[in-house]
Amino acid sequence: MYLIKIIIVINIVFNTVIFSQPIELPIPSGEFKIGTKLFSLIDSTRYETFIDETLVYRELTAKVWYPAEDNQNIEFEKYFEQNKELHRILNLNDATLTLMTHSKKNLSVLDIGEKHPILIFNHGWGEHFLQNTILMEELASNGYVVFSLAHHYECKFSIYPDNKLFILNPSMKSKRLQEILSEQTNPKAMQVFEKMFKARDYEDQDFVFQKANDLLPMFFIESPRLWSEDISFLIDQLMDLSKSSFKSLLDLERIGVLGMSMGGIAAQQFCNNDNRVKAAISMDGGFYGDSYDQKISQPFMFINSHRYISYEDYFLDHLSGPGYVVTIPKADHYNFHDISIMDRSHQMLGEINGGKFLSVLNELVLNFFNK
Repeated sequence: MYLIKIIIVINIVFNTVIFSQPIELPIPSGEFKIGTKLFSLIDSTRYETFIDETLVYRELTAKVWYPAEDNQNIEFEKYFEQNKELHRILNLNDATLTLMTHSKKNLSVLDIGEKHPILIFNHGWGEHFLQNTILMEELASNGYVVFSLAHHYECKFSIYPDNKLFILNPSMKSKRLQEILSEQTNPKAMQVFEKMFKARDYEDQDFVFQKANDLLPMFFIESPRLWSEDISFLIDQLMDLSKSSFKSLLDLERIGVLGMSMGGIAAQQFCNNDNRVKAAISMDGGFYGDSYDQKISQPFMFINSHRYISYEDYFLDHLSGPGYVVTIPKADHYNFHDISIMDRSHQMLGEINGGKFLSVLNELVLNFFNK
């Protein structure tokens, strides 16, 4: 393998736009209509580590977006089907209650005579598997089958195929969850986080990631390991799904993984654990966990916000294969989330126009996986 040292710093200056109601999702650029399905999966080889005392198998949910045969009699689905419950959980503004997607539930899969590559998306810690619906629709419209995996007990909510909600209770009696939450409020950890924005040389950047691992081992080390196991389990299940109605769709030789924040760290972890992934992307994930002292051999792209300006050499040094680093200075962490256009009041959005940022993100991700 070889390393392509390409450092791209996109200096985009856009005026902040307060989106007027109603909110509309951008139209996907691809030629395919989009179908969606929900899945519930139980891994009988692993016990749930977030449940104390009782032995319960690890359970996951996932949503898939895929190229589909259109049915004019089926309406487009809402972004949030469970409006009342999710409105309470997420503190949504009224405009999101009627927000429609460009996808339809349970459409027949589209057989075009060839199999489609697979992408597995991983949400941010404490977020949800719908958080990048705009990106999921863009990829599916261009021929990808995209699974967004919900990592239970570290996602805010998820939805089962029968529409039952999984809702995270932060006060639940779970030793593991309470340790993670305690780590996140450690004042020393917050000091390291502040240093992250100021680290401009390699040594300081290395200190940030190493010290974060030391102070938040459950969060930055154990969680990516668990999420990587979840991804591996999903791929195992896809082997069986290929015998079902998805048989004509899934190309199990072309699997990519991507994620935002903790999901990006999990993508790095998975690359080091499982050679079934052919390419991967981390969106503002940093370089924490086991990946801190390992090199990724698969083609990899880092897409970063302003928090990782000047980290380009550090990221590329952790790749032994082809790599790209894209840094967008006026973007912040939650610009990588659909909140970028849904809630301009969010405290972790940058100055960049949210709609334009998501357009750039769609193009970067699609072009990378196409390559």
